[in-house]
Amino acid sequence: YDSDYHYQVCWIIHTYFYPLFDYTPYNDLVGSKGTGKSKAIRFLETLCYNGFISGNASASTIFRTVQGTGATLLLDEAEDLKGGKDDQLDKENMLRNGNYKHGIVTRAGNKNVNFLPESFSVYSPKALGHINSVDEVLADRCLPTETTPSTNLNILKAHPDRDLEIIYKEREKMYRLWLDYAVEVKDLIPKAQSVIEDTGIWGREMDLWLPLVTIALFLQEHGVEKVLDKIIAKIKIVSQ
Repeated sequence: YDSDYHYQVCWIIHTYFYPLFDYTPYNDLVGSKGTGKSKAIRFLETLCYNGFISGNASASTIFRTVQGTGATLLLDEAEDLKGGKDDQLDKENMLRNGNYKHGIVTRAGNKNVNFLPESFSVYSPKALGHINSVDEVLADRCLPTETTPSTNLNILKAHPDRDLEIIYKEREKMYRLWLDYAVEVKDLIPKAQSVIEDTGIWGREMDLWLPLVTIALFLQEHGVEKVLDKIIAKIKIVSQ
C-alpha cells in the first residue's frame, strides 16, 4: 500500500520522540521468504534512534542495552516468539511489557549478588521481521505491514550499507529534530487523540496509533502534504 511508505517514515521519526508517549507501537514486518524483511530491519537499524539488532545477544544484554540507551530493538526471524519456548521466555516477557512507558521485567540475580531480583525498564521502540505469526498477546502490541516480492532490479540490488553516508546525515537531523521540537510535538498530542477518535478507534488501538498520528500532524504543520491522510488510510487498513 502507498500508505505503508508514509507509515514507515513516521514510525522511524517517532523512535526519537517515543519518551513523550505512554505507549510505543511495534513495527511488525510480515511476509514470505525473500521479500526484504531482513533488509528492512537493517535499514531501520541504521536510521532509527540507537538502532540495535539483537542477533544472538543474551536476554540480559538486551535488557541492559534497552534500559541504558533507550535503543530501538530490532528482531529478525521472530518466529520463535510464538509462546511456550523456555529459551525465549525472557524476550517474550520483555516484548509484552516493553511497549508501555512503565513496563519492567524482573529477573533473579546470580549468586554474586545473593540471587537478589533485578528489575529492568524495557520501554523502547521495537520492530519484528518474520514469516509466520507471533503470539497473539504480542501481536496486540504490533502494527503490521505486509512485505511483498519486487520485480524491480534496482530495489532487489539495493542495500542500506551502500548508502550509509546519506543515511547517517538524515539520522543526525533526527537527533536534532528531537532537541528542537520535542515541546511542539508534545503539544500536538491532544489534537492527535481527537483525530484518532474521528476514525472510530479507541482503547489500546488509539494508544498504539497516537505517536504516529502526532508525528504526522507535526510533519503536516511543517509543510509535508497529505501525510496525515496516508496515516489515517493505514489505520483503516490495519483495523480492517
